[in-house]
Amino acid sequence: LVVLLKAMGVEPVVVVAERWKLVERLEALGIECLTVRNYRPFRSRTLPVAKHLAKVAINEAAALRVAWRLRSRRIDLVHINSQFAGLFGARVARLLGVPYVYHIREMLQPHFRADFHDRRHAERVLREAAEVVSVSSAVRDYMQAEYGRASRLVYNGIDEKVYAADPDAKFRDGAPVRVVAMGRVDPAKGTREAVEAFGRLVKDPGTPAVRLRIVGFVGIGEYEREIAARVAELGLSPHVDLMPFDDDPAEVLRGADVSLVCSRDEAFGRVTVESLLCACLVVATRSGGTPEVVQEGTTGFLYEPGDVEELTHCLRRAVEDAGRSREIAREAQRTARLRFTAERNAREVLGVYRDVLGAT
Repeated sequence: LVVLLKAMGVEPVVVVAERWKLVERLEALGIECLTVRNYRPFRSRTLPVAKHLAKVAINEAAALRVAWRLRSRRIDLVHINSQFAGLFGARVARLLGVPYVYHIREMLQPHFRADFHDRRHAERVLREAAEVVSVSSAVRDYMQAEYGRASRLVYNGIDEKVYAADPDAKFRDGAPVRVVAMGRVDPAKGTREAVEAFGRLVKDPGTPAVRLRIVGFVGIGEYEREIAARVAELGLSPHVDLMPFDDDPAEVLRGADVSLVCSRDEAFGRVTVESLLCACLVVATRSGGTPEVVQEGTTGFLYEPGDVEELTHCLRRAVEDAGRSREIAREAQRTARLRFTAERNAREVLGVYRDVLGAT
């Protein structure tokens, strides 16, 4: 987004709490980045009051430092890119005396089980935003119900040049159907129900040859060990590959026919769109923003979260008719290239900036 906005005439300065790979890539492209340590403003039942107050003080000092470093840049507005940075970004905007756009990319309560330490302050920050942007209608409805704040819908965008694949290379005649479940191995991502449904599919003697890759193991969690044990218990080891997190998801998706997205309450579903662009047939939950991305029977298959039987049925539909599945994947790719491109997203965000600055 930042790279495209710069190409459209915006002069961005990116502020992050810690230095990571993306910062290096942005700097290599000539985009200025400031790394200033600050803390997320969320409630913790185990954090002593003294430590919470210390973090508040650190955040205030960090905001003052950012505003001081930006004082000569003639900043026009602050774009807060997540609720994780919401209160901090709003404070910087106030210190600079400029409006701020609050971009909501997550549903804190249902997805992260998180809430702000100072709820009234968070609500005030939302009210005072020049514009609030939501990445899906599901998020927009959530923000209206949870905080009473209307917002503008701007779907996320993905670089379709990076996530590109030939639909004719999918569901190859005589080859096993390749299924992938990509993302953090976590209860919220529905990894267990993916394994259970795949186990039922494999046990059906009428099922064509099929293989599942679960990509996202990092080797630190009890839940990961439970998943590995369940795969062995169901006798699925010959049919399932347990893979570590991959830095190149596009390559993983190009090598798959079916993409399983079993997450609950995805705000938008980046992996879902990446899968569509890579001409995978997507099987995903009927929850959160996913039904806005996947149209049942036209661009993929949907099931109720937690319903292993319905998920198994969707998988069976995906693997049993290769020709039909290939055509659904082709249509899904075509639709995603129209609705969810990075360039369209950047143009719409730039439109938000112009509306805000034209009204101030």
